[in-house]
Amino acid sequence: MDLPSGLSTRALVPADAEAVYALIAASELHDVGEVVVDLEDIVGDWQRPSFTLGEQSVGVESDGALVAYAEVYAGRYADAHVLPEHRGRGISIGTALAHWTQDEAQRQGGSLVGMPVPKESEGDRLLTSLGYHVRWTSWILEMPGGVAIVPQPVPPGMRSGTCVRETSARHTGSSRRPSASGRSAPPRRTRTGPPGPSSDRVSSRGSCASCRTRPARSSE
Repeated sequence: MDLPSGLSTRALVPADAEAVYALIAASELHDVGEVVVDLEDIVGDWQRPSFTLGEQSVGVESDGALVAYAEVYAGRYADAHVLPEHRGRGISIGTALAHWTQDEAQRQGGSLVGMPVPKESEGDRLLTSLGYHVRWTSWILEMPGGVAIVPQPVPPGMRSGTCVRETSARHTGSSRRPSASGRSAPPRRTRTGPPGPSSDRVSSRGSCASCRTRPARSSE
């Protein structure tokens, strides 16, 4: 991985969950003005039987401290964050992680990799510059205080039930739950794309965000 001098990489381990939470929280606070992630989100995702943390993740360290990380699930769903104070330092950590997610997605047999990024954020602009395109846009909605949802009749032939939140929601296109403040985050876009030469990369991410995607890089 092509990184600025003084940085090193390693696979993540379960004990890194709190450090990754702090990293993501700092990133979200900088990008959208509030922290949306929960430590439980990270721990739950890492415990999925189909996810091997030591093989499908990478951490970037400076003087032994975690300053960035990335992971790829199911050969398609990526997540990556860089501490705000470590962004824009010559050789981009974000660019290196984007390339890593493309290579890792291909290693896992994927043809398209993406991640959610807040709209018009530094991450959104970076992925755009790397050739990622927007695959979808999502929002975290809010309910004004003192307003109740009025029950509506179910159409004929239909019935209502209780939804069960899955621990993998963070990687299936649904958003993390809003913070206790109840404020909505800006739109997130997911960017994606299929595997191909580096000039054809596509990827994705989102919170009000868009998902940007791009093809995973070919091994050629």
